[in-house]
Amino acid sequence: MAEINDVIFTSDTFGNMNVWDLKSGTTLMTYKSSAINARCMDVLNNDYVLAVQKGPLILAWPINSQEKIQHIKMLCPGEVGCFSVSPDGLYIAVSIENKLLIWQFATGKLLSTVSGHYQRITVITWTRDGSDVITGGEDGLVCVWKLSVLISANFMYMGIKSDEQSSQVESRYTFSDHSIRINDLYVGSGGQRARLYTASADKTCKIYDLATGTQLLSIVFDSKPCSIVVDPAENYVFVGTGDGTIKTFSLLDPPRNRDYHFTDTSNDTTFSGHTKQVNSLSISTDGTSLISGSADESVKIWHIESKQCLRTIRCRGNVTNVIVRILPKKLQHHDFQPVTVLKNFLKRFDENENADLMEVFTPDDLIGADSIDYDDDDDDKNNSEVAALREKIQKLEKINSQLYTFAAQKILQSDEPKVTKPAVVKKAPSNKIPLMEKPLTKSQKKRLKHKNKLK
Repeated sequence: MAEINDVIFTSDTFGNMNVWDLKSGTTLMTYKSSAINARCMDVLNNDYVLAVQKGPLILAWPINSQEKIQHIKMLCPGEVGCFSVSPDGLYIAVSIENKLLIWQFATGKLLSTVSGHYQRITVITWTRDGSDVITGGEDGLVCVWKLSVLISANFMYMGIKSDEQSSQVESRYTFSDHSIRINDLYVGSGGQRARLYTASADKTCKIYDLATGTQLLSIVFDSKPCSIVVDPAENYVFVGTGDGTIKTFSLLDPPRNRDYHFTDTSNDTTFSGHTKQVNSLSISTDGTSLISGSADESVKIWHIESKQCLRTIRCRGNVTNVIVRILPKKLQHHDFQPVTVLKNFLKRFDENENADLMEVFTPDDLIGADSIDYDDDDDDKNNSEVAALREKIQKLEKINSQLYTFAAQKILQSDEPKVTKPAVVKKAPSNKIPLMEKPLTKSQKKRLKHKNKLK
């Protein structure tokens, strides 16, 4: 079986976005940026790295380039608080204050604008199948939104103001068990039947069943939970806290009561090494390593079973985001050939647009299409064919113009009224024979002579 190579995408407040090899800790790529806030970085289909540098603009870097794309403007109608890309890479969910906005990458259309929070949204995540998007806010609310309902509501309430439209859409669930700010969310496998894990500043973590919308467990900690992640088998939950420790508890032997107070009885339940709060957590693809990013300007790689720190990566600022991905092949390729179409964001849905139209994309719509290598002979052949076709088009246009002019003249001439001229009668002198077109016969000549004699 081939060995899986994972890489770590990190961002910090100093302005660095890096890609690290998980095993060796070496730097594979560095993207030029400024300070990136927490929950403001994501990877799109292993083609682009997306991030927000304080403001309304979402920036995109090709996966193999240090320079960001200049001609794509993913401009939002306000300062972005956080965002998250859907698992299929088709949509992006963005928070602006207490509103949730969803755009489609390929068309740039704003598909939905809803508001279910009373205060600013702090974290956004998706279910694994992309059917639901989940938001947590400073008001302590956790809202589960069904994507199909959000998109269909956009067409149903077309032409209605965004505030009125937001009031018309209802969330699938709204959990109000937390009292203050939601710091992090994590969704397990299972789609709409998955488990939802929440971490709040009220020193509690809660687990919900998305199939029924019921709360399964509430864990109380001595310090503030700042980040949360679960292993692939969903046997253990890891919680990064404000004091720099990472707590873990097992779901294989859950407590009998729904409310449980977590206590550190031994070192078997704690990862100790960070000196400041743990802002982000992620787990390797094989589930053996835990990666943590902290405000102490370091990224640590832990062996989960032994709880030993395998490696420490030093950064130049507070680490805000840690994302683990399987090594993208395009990361080490010079030529950029994306499979994802990016368009400029539209501010709102065009009311006059025909919703029944289907847009078809060509390779020219891909940003890296110009960098694709073609054979020179094929280019020369294509250029000559194009020139011949253009010459034929010019000839046909000339012939068409001549036909039009000729037809127009004939039509105008046929419309003019016809004037009949009176017949002109030529009279011969009285002493001469009248002019006639046909020669006279002998009998006619005799008659004329006889008449002349009588005169």
